[in-house]
Amino acid sequence: MSGRILVIDDDASVRMSFRVYLEDNGYLVQTAEHGSQGLAYFRAGTTDLVLVDLRMPEVDGLEVLATVRQESPETPVIVVSGAGTLSDSVEALRLGAWDYFIKPIQDMEVLTHAISRALEKSRLYAENRQYREHLEELVAERTRELELKTEAAGRTAEKLRIFSHVVEQSATAVMITSREGRIEYVNRKFSDITGYSSQEVVGQNPRILNSNLTPSETYADLWSNITAGRVWQGELMNRRKDGCSYWEHITITPITSDDQQITHFLAVLEDITDRKEYESQLLHKANHDSLTGLPNRVLALDRLEQALARCRREHNRGVLMYLDLDGFKAINDNHGHETGDKVLVAVSSRLQDCVRETDTIARIGGDEFLVVLQDLESE
Repeated sequence: MSGRILVIDDDASVRMSFRVYLEDNGYLVQTAEHGSQGLAYFRAGTTDLVLVDLRMPEVDGLEVLATVRQESPETPVIVVSGAGTLSDSVEALRLGAWDYFIKPIQDMEVLTHAISRALEKSRLYAENRQYREHLEELVAERTRELELKTEAAGRTAEKLRIFSHVVEQSATAVMITSREGRIEYVNRKFSDITGYSSQEVVGQNPRILNSNLTPSETYADLWSNITAGRVWQGELMNRRKDGCSYWEHITITPITSDDQQITHFLAVLEDITDRKEYESQLLHKANHDSLTGLPNRVLALDRLEQALARCRREHNRGVLMYLDLDGFKAINDNHGHETGDKVLVAVSSRLQDCVRETDTIARIGGDEFLVVLQDLESE
């Protein structure tokens, strides 16, 4: 699929290599040498996806990411940066990065696949947003018509029929409750997501979906807002009929009568489990070695900083070990890299068997490992 990609990186060679490779794959590429220039190009309205480095002078990649997400939430931003800190990768994901790669990228096809997937998801998000906005417009339109109680009973009845079909066939789950919180209506998508039929939930309290994994403070905030007539949006960890937990983004809107008394609540629900799992995978990938699954250099240094802080705070002892494998190059040369990888995996497993769960084994280079032992009684 084609698309317009903006590459922001202060390294001219990186910009050139990305431009050549992406244009060879059918994309239109524009490059910027720093964050300010990149934001100017982005605001010109010719960008479908942004590739951005984190470490840049003046306006860095995190500021670019935050600005793009604020001004155009549906525009994917993929971070392609050199080895940064754990806080950088976590902050990038928190600000809404769609993916995270560490330079140099060994397999550019992986980046191409991520770009293609991000552009497709962006298109689907835009269509879903338009659909939700259309649904909300229909709901608002229908509410106004009911309040006016015009003499156009025939047109009103027809629009009610259309609205009913739209809600029932919506790609987003819809639930309507009474002011007391008793379910009066759910659409087909609600049943698809939760596993509960309409007959099973009508008359019940939405607590039937409670997984006990969402903080009680969240529900208190939800109820205090909607009973005060305010719209509430948030994320809940709910439970399906089969017992499986799932993440849900929910928007609850109070419905009022002519005298502004709340009569019902309209809830629009979206299953975001896949997105949450993907974010978790990105975070793990940014901080763990892809071959052995051990913490990488970024996470190892963060763990070491925590261990040192704990030693200073609690006046206990720890040990830092640096290990490398003698003769490892000969294994790769004589038996191939696949055999070398098997050796690294086996060594990693054995090292983990030698330490406690509270200790850290990290792979920080080709055949280099770091061991952090905490709470030792003696040298």
